[in-house]
Amino acid sequence: ARALGSKAFSAGQFVDACIHYERACALEPEAHLHFSNLAAARLKCGRLRPALEAARECMRLAPRFAKGYLRCGQALKALGDRDAAADVLKQGLQRAEGAVYQAIAQALADCGERQSKPAETKAIKQPLDPRNIESVLNARAAPIVKAQEEAMTMSSAPRPVGLSLGNGHIFDILQ
Repeated sequence: ARALGSKAFSAGQFVDACIHYERACALEPEAHLHFSNLAAARLKCGRLRPALEAARECMRLAPRFAKGYLRCGQALKALGDRDAAADVLKQGLQRAEGAVYQAIAQALADCGERQSKPAETKAIKQPLDPRNIESVLNARAAPIVKAQEEAMTMSSAPRPVGLSLGNGHIFDILQ
């Protein structure tokens, strides 16, 4: 049932996806992934309260599964409760990594909350060392510098990040 739900979801057939995910949840009521997928499909259908219920069940079943917090935050935000959404999303950030972390951070930003930036970003005055970029830059600027790092390996005379971008636009990204 879950595979059929995923196929329907990928095809943009969200009502069908809901039906298949609901069946998967009934067949395996302890599988948190089914509830996460059901919440996502219900959100796409505009079934906000049922999406919230599915997301909360996902969180109950797997408290460390960050995507459950993302789904719950998305549902709360769509229902107009930005404060509750931000609270849930902050909890999710503590459990997340990789792409899920980025999705939660974006959802949190959409709620009007900003992540606190590392203190180092305010004091950058010299060219950045790409090897330490993750600890210095936020996630939006990191891909730019990583691309520069790759370009630098192909270039005989690498230039500082600010110069490579023209007139220091890297600092605008950090704001």
